[in-house]
Amino acid sequence: MSAESGSDSSEPSRYDARAERLTSTGLTGDAGRRLVDSPSLALPFLLAALVAAGVDLLRLRIPVPVRTTTYGFETGVDIQASLYPTVLSRTTTSLNAIVDLKLQYLALVVGVELVAGLAAVVAGAVVIARVIGGGLSAVALARYAAFVVFLWLVPELTLSGGAAVVGLPLFVGATYVTVRLFVIPAYLVQGDGFRAAAQRSWVATSGRGWSVFGVLLLLGLGYTLLAAVPVVGPVLSSAVFGTLHAVVLGLFVERVAAQAAETDSGASATAGPNAANL
Repeated sequence: MSAESGSDSSEPSRYDARAERLTSTGLTGDAGRRLVDSPSLALPFLLAALVAAGVDLLRLRIPVPVRTTTYGFETGVDIQASLYPTVLSRTTTSLNAIVDLKLQYLALVVGVELVAGLAAVVAGAVVIARVIGGGLSAVALARYAAFVVFLWLVPELTLSGGAAVVGLPLFVGATYVTVRLFVIPAYLVQGDGFRAAAQRSWVATSGRGWSVFGVLLLLGLGYTLLAAVPVVGPVLSSAVFGTLHAVVLGLFVERVAAQAAETDSGASATAGPNAANL
């Protein structure tokens, strides 16, 4: 009796240790250490970022209007928070720009966008799958790609001036949903369908919302700060923080599953003596 109680009081359980590392700083810190221990994890995002840089150059050569993004602090800090590991670009082609394009230019623009998008999708799925430790099926990759495309089609929420006050409830609601659906990419890579992934993400983030919000904030600031480096900023930002984002997703799913298994085994161990006493 005394030995057991002494053990419980002097040494934290595996469950407690894992729960502690589900904080925002614990997850991002462990993701950074995983990246330092296995630098090859950054290779998919480095390649995807180089592809994106090449696509930027192609966009500027194609006679189609593009929007140029300047990463810096002249107009404030733009936090690049995203529901999936992102590869940053300096240029984007608006949908309005491709209306009434000649067929050869339309095919070129669509092809360029597909190459950049596919590189980012494959990089995210490969790194998440590697961290989780499972394989990556073609169906899972297709679902993950569809999820990313859906998010591309959702308009960004930008609030400034008077709109910032009026739209604040909308911003809070969008942030809440983003937090609760944070783990969808990892569950899609594991092989879940869209509905199952959304449900599991909602459950997994329950009670951990502030930790997830902190992770999004840290990653978003990291994306922005490193992207501001002249010339190579977007490539560095994508290679480092795109990888960290994917690793965090894998670690989150891994640790939530470990906690659930620990809880189940503890409940079974408690039920055993009670059943024997009956």
